[in-house]
Amino acid sequence: MLGRELLSHLTVNLVWANGHDWKPGIQTTSVHNQAAALWYIEKGKLQAVLSGKRWVLEAGDALLLPGGLLRDQLLTDTGVVWWSVGFEAQLFGRLDVLALLHPPVKWQPDPTTRDLLKGWMEQAAQQWPAEGLGHLPTSLPRDEQARLIGDGLARAIFGLCWRTLSVAELEQDRPLRVTGAPEWLIPALWAIQDDPALTPIQLCERFVVSPAHLRRCFHRFVGSSPQSYLMERRLERACRLLQSTHLTVATIGEAIGFESVYTFSRVFTERFHLPPSKWRERSTHPEI
Repeated sequence: MLGRELLSHLTVNLVWANGHDWKPGIQTTSVHNQAAALWYIEKGKLQAVLSGKRWVLEAGDALLLPGGLLRDQLLTDTGVVWWSVGFEAQLFGRLDVLALLHPPVKWQPDPTTRDLLKGWMEQAAQQWPAEGLGHLPTSLPRDEQARLIGDGLARAIFGLCWRTLSVAELEQDRPLRVTGAPEWLIPALWAIQDDPALTPIQLCERFVVSPAHLRRCFHRFVGSSPQSYLMERRLERACRLLQSTHLTVATIGEAIGFESVYTFSRVFTERFHLPPSKWRERSTHPEI
């Protein structure tokens, strides 16, 4: 499961949102989207061939699709009312969280979840109206405010999918892993969130990896070196402690792994353009 600290590094962005009301006999072919998607069937039945595999979706079904999956064919013999949203969900701007749920996944949400999903998908489609012709038109935000609202709805939709599907994954004893990432990476990121005073050497010792392997994995999956990532987490923790406690600057610096208050103050000032004590004043008394 994603811990509270990791959730603060989760970004979810809406890519499109559409409502579909297809009459019997409608079909499309050769549709390709890079973003992940969620479909929800409100009425009727939809048949889909996705990268060569046939799916039959009926009223009440939801289907989570990975990004890049080829939609070979979509058709309905009976008519169908359905909703679709495309979105991206990433940790640290790099890790595809959806890959942890091993899509495509088909399931029937419980009544409460179903009503929330339908309502949020409908609201997203209202904020991102359809443009162009065809049975799968492009949708774009009405304005910048609609983009912000759409991202919020996409985050809520992802949250419901994660709550349901991550529990199912754990019940089936299937590990929640980022595709291609080593098993130790997510636990290592959790450990850093819990204790940003950790050093790269301590991470290597705890997770039994070499310094070179640690550097390679961080650059590939997190987008920075272990040292840079640890420093950002230390400074984030320092900001929280400066805002929420009366601890001295020296005590805070020591708690997050700096050997001296001088080094802590220098690094903090370089990052935020204010020394810790002055930053504390500004953040707790913004009128100053």
